[in-house]
Amino acid sequence: MMTVIRDFLMVENLPSTKLAVYIFLEMIALAFVLEAIPTLMRGGYRRGSIELILGIIFMFLGVKSEQITKQISTSVNWSLWGRRVAIASRILLGLSVIAVLVTGYYLIHGLTSISRIVPPSSPAPSSPPTPSEHTAPSKAVDWHDKQNWRHFLHTGMSKTEVRSLFGDPEQISVYGDIEFWDYGGHAEITFADGSLYSWTEP
Repeated sequence: MMTVIRDFLMVENLPSTKLAVYIFLEMIALAFVLEAIPTLMRGGYRRGSIELILGIIFMFLGVKSEQITKQISTSVNWSLWGRRVAIASRILLGLSVIAVLVTGYYLIHGLTSISRIVPPSSPAPSSPPTPSEHTAPSKAVDWHDKQNWRHFLHTGMSKTEVRSLFGDPEQISVYGDIEFWDYGGHAEITFADGSLYSWTEP
């Protein structure tokens, strides 16, 4: 039984260097594209476009990696640089370091944007709000007015309460337990686990 499992898990033929380089570059391209899609959906057109362009560049490098390698091999004096394998290893190591740094930057930046606190422009209550502090209006109010945001909004509100206050948003984006309601311009409300977590005034 153990022999069957070991034979199943063992890799008999390792992929060629060309295939490994291609897969590695395509994985980097896929990571950039997957990061660009939610960024563009949230309105970050500049950052999303840059990520999408980087994804296309890495995809092109992966597809053309064999031709690029041949071009370099014909233009490089190998007697000065040593064996081809050593140079290929250095190139892969350099690309790995760049990929790790870029991925780490976007990962940290993405976590920071999701776990953001209430913006300074919005009042951050030091204690849980009481009904006297936030009296719900009898009908919907104009979301364009900052005073309505400061007077009626408070953390912990339900989606139903916010919808009855400001009406339906122009766009809703959902990422796991985080939900963003875009009311246009810079006006945005963030829900975490179904309750109001933070907001950005218009």
